[in-house]
Amino acid sequence: MKAGAAGPALEIAPMRASDLAEVRRLELAALPCPWPESAMRHEVEQNPYATYFTARHAGRLLGYAGLWVQVDEMHVSMIAVLPEARRRGIAETLLVRLLREGMARGCLRATLEVRERNLAAQALYARYGFAEVGRRKRYYRDIDEDGLILTTPDFDDEAWRPRFEAQAAEALRRTGSSAAE
Repeated sequence: MKAGAAGPALEIAPMRASDLAEVRRLELAALPCPWPESAMRHEVEQNPYATYFTARHAGRLLGYAGLWVQVDEMHVSMIAVLPEARRRGIAETLLVRLLREGMARGCLRATLEVRERNLAAQALYARYGFAEVGRRKRYYRDIDEDGLILTTPDFDDEAWRPRFEAQAAEALRRTGSSAAE
C-alpha cells in the first residue's frame, strides 16, 4: 500500500455525503449488521459530534472509520475494512487518524466497544494501549455476543503518548499514508 512501485499511498480523507453510496456497499460486504443508510447519512450530514474518514487506495474505497466526541472523550463508533483488503494496515491507519482527530479536538482519552470474538481487532487496539474496562452483555445482538468496552490511558499520559507516537509513525510508514493531518 506504500507509494512508489506498488502504486499510490493509502489516502485518508474526511467522509463526504457523496461517499455514502460507496460506504453503503462497503458496509454490506464488511459488516454483519450494517447501519441503516439513514443513520450514516445523519452521522455525516447532521451530527456535529461525529467525524468520519474514508481510506482509499488508487481511488478505491477500502475502509472507513468514525468517532463521536462526548464531552472530553472520543468514542470510536466504527472501523470497517473490506474483507479482501484486511491485514494491510488500513484499520490501523484509520485508528491513528481517529486518535489524532480526538486529540486535536481536545479529548482526554478514547473508548470503544469490540466484539468479544474479534481477536484481530482486540490485538490492534491493545497495541495502542486500549484496555478492557467493562463488558456490555449481548451488545451485538446479531449473535448475542458481548461487547468489550476498551479505553486508552489519558492522551497526555507520559508513558502512553511516546508509545502512541512511535506506533503511529511505523503504521503510517508501512501504508505510505499521511493520516496524521
